[in-house]
Amino acid sequence: MVKKVSLKKTITPWLLLLIFLSSCGKNEPEVEILYPGETVLLEDGSPIYAEDAHLEEYISKYYYPLRREGNPDPKWEGLEVGTNGEDYTFELTEEVYSLSNGPDKWGVRVCFTSDTYLTGKWISRLNLEKYEDGKWVRQAILSPGHIYANTQTQIEAVKNNGIVLEGSLPFSSEDWQEGLMLLSPLMVKVDTICPAPTPGKYRFVFYAQLWQEEYDKNPENKMYYIPFEVVE
Repeated sequence: MVKKVSLKKTITPWLLLLIFLSSCGKNEPEVEILYPGETVLLEDGSPIYAEDAHLEEYISKYYYPLRREGNPDPKWEGLEVGTNGEDYTFELTEEVYSLSNGPDKWGVRVCFTSDTYLTGKWISRLNLEKYEDGKWVRQAILSPGHIYANTQTQIEAVKNNGIVLEGSLPFSSEDWQEGLMLLSPLMVKVDTICPAPTPGKYRFVFYAQLWQEEYDKNPENKMYYIPFEVVE
């Protein structure tokens, strides 16, 4: 006697298996959220963090990816790691930074010492990384001034009693070196760091260009790491 097999019963288990495997293959790894705050939506559908809702929309929108991914490197081509003491020397404002005893700002004194290059452009906004699980993780520094701060504008304001000159000429090597003396030490407010700092190993990231000639159009673009420790 020949048994009749139901086609429906035969196909259904395989179909369910294929759907399951297909759905597993489409699962993408979740983005690691550095800051686990509550997300809310603006009227235009843009996500922001709830604690940023009191800020202007353009700032809260800007903060959202920073809280997730940390502050990015500058868009300089061929960015390479430089050596402390080779062309720049760095000195921390404190030997060890304490969360309980302050200070409320962490910083580093920067001095250009090269005998080979001219002082080129440099960025006054320090970046920050923390050592976690065997790797350096970029942190975010949240400050409205940190978003659009322009080093040349800051130098002009310091040199001209707060006045920024319109249509000023490009800065020379001498201007950049003078500006470094005026604005150093470069500082970061602790309460603007996200995620909030905890004890451990950190490092500042400082960015600068090394010029071989005045107004060099093809400079060497460098990033320098300045490590420090944070205690309770």
